Amino acid sequence: MTTDPTVFPRSPLRPSPAVEDHRVARINEVLELLVAGLRDAFTLSEREQSVAHSLLFGRNSYAIATRLGIDERRVLQDIQDLLAKTSTDDREALMRVALRLAGERERADAPIHRAPGPVHSHANAGPDAPASCSTVSRSRYAGAWPAANDRRLRAAD
Repeated sequence: MTTDPTVFPRSPLRPSPAVEDHRVARINEVLELLVAGLRDAFTLSEREQSVAHSLLFGRNSYAIATRLGIDERRVLQDIQDLLAKTSTDDREALMRVALRLAGERERADAPIHRAPGPVHSHANAGPDAPASCSTVSRSRYAGAWPAANDRRLRAAD
């Protein structure tokens, strides 16, 4: 039986170590942004930041205690303190707050984009020019909220 050199063996189910390292690095980068938003808004201590990072990653209290080298009861107390400080009830609510804060932080750091002005069909737009010829600029926050939020707000009115 001859093997055809154009046929490649089946790829393994697990990605290569380089791909896995890249994924972990990217996840850690995102988690750092989430924790930075929480840290800035709620002035978290170093340990609270470590616990928040692990919570947002999805680790349980035993895994966090093992990772930080502290007692699990202390981790549970740190989690309760973190949830109380952020006014959240559970890990899911903490994630929502972290995502919102990170998004606000990213928008605040982003440059302000201006909408292009209208194209004038006439050479000289003077005082008699129609109102549609006025230059329109967009706010930094234009389009920042999903359309679903707009529908909910209109329904509440």
